Amino acid sequence: LDKYKDFVFIETRGGMSALNQKIITSADILVVCINQNRAVLETFFNSCSVSGKKIFLVIGNYDREQTVSVKNIRSKYSMLNSKNSGVIPHNASFADALNEGKLMRWMSVNANSDKKDVNYPFIKEVDLVAKKLLELNRLGKGGK
Repeated sequence: LDKYKDFVFIETRGGMSALNQKIITSADILVVCINQNRAVLETFFNSCSVSGKKIFLVIGNYDREQTVSVKNIRSKYSMLNSKNSGVIPHNASFADALNEGKLMRWMSVNANSDKKDVNYPFIKEVDLVAKKLLELNRLGKGGK
């Protein structure tokens, strides 16, 4: 796959099955999507050993008002910083478009939203996560 594409995303089921182990050991970057649940975060960080791997943590359905904020998560788990983690905020409008099969239309309407738009924080964070992943990939390939 490396020969033909710069990015290949493979979604796996949770857990450490034999297949997951093979995927993890061959991945350049592990993108872990997780929620703000303290118990889930602790279980992940206490049981997952992926030393030497680049990890990018995406906190989905993010609510900045929760005490388990991205700032608190980064300070508790020293392996995380602003370069290898990001958030995707909760957005009911996006979820509705996804559920109703209207995602492409929603994206075309909201992709260039400005700060006055209600969907701007969501679009801004999705864009930021994508840029951080591109940069992590670039650095992993010897880029400066």
